Amino acid sequence: MAEPNTDSFAIFEVIDTHSRESMGQVGDVSKDGIMLLTTKPLPLKQTKEVLIHLPSSDAFYQEMIPLDIDPLWIKNDETQPDLYRIGCQFAKAERSDLEMLIRQFGAKRSTRKNLLFYLDVYEKDSEELLGHLGDISDTGIMLITSYTMPLGETREIIIKLPEDEEFSDRTIEADVEIRWSRPDVNPEFNCVGCLFTHIAPKYKPLIKKVQEVLGFDDVV
Repeated sequence: MAEPNTDSFAIFEVIDTHSRESMGQVGDVSKDGIMLLTTKPLPLKQTKEVLIHLPSSDAFYQEMIPLDIDPLWIKNDETQPDLYRIGCQFAKAERSDLEMLIRQFGAKRSTRKNLLFYLDVYEKDSEELLGHLGDISDTGIMLITSYTMPLGETREIIIKLPEDEEFSDRTIEADVEIRWSRPDVNPEFNCVGCLFTHIAPKYKPLIKKVQEVLGFDDVV
């Protein structure tokens, strides 16, 4: 596969446990999951048993780490169009193995650059999950959703923020208008552009913090 130009995580090969074929490389890691860099997309929400091949180092007491992962989202790599980025949640993992990876390579720092798991976006009144936050700016959001949303429709939404000391609130509330929609890389989902029609001034600093901490670009 193409050599991803990322960081030290690129040396961590991900191997299918059963076929022993290479699936790609780890692009990022956190306590909740990994981002996989691969030339082939994976079916979403289907648990995969994988092995992470570790580099030769005194820091590691084994060569392979077995994991069960659930692919949650997929998108094209921005710098290398022949690659996919796949966000995978851990379905099964030994705590000691994860602690070793996190301790050695500072996964918290890497997680600040790449959002592994999109933030949930809910309908305010019904509390129904609409989808996940794909991007955010001062003027609106990009929503990743399985729903079809008519253009011009308005919604009252709540964005759930991470439980992190860097966020003064746990939610961002806003009224939005659906302005555009296009298919996501994964055909089961749509990317929906939403314009803020009303948002309290107190949420503006939170938007900046989301962009800073979670690595969103101001592109909406």
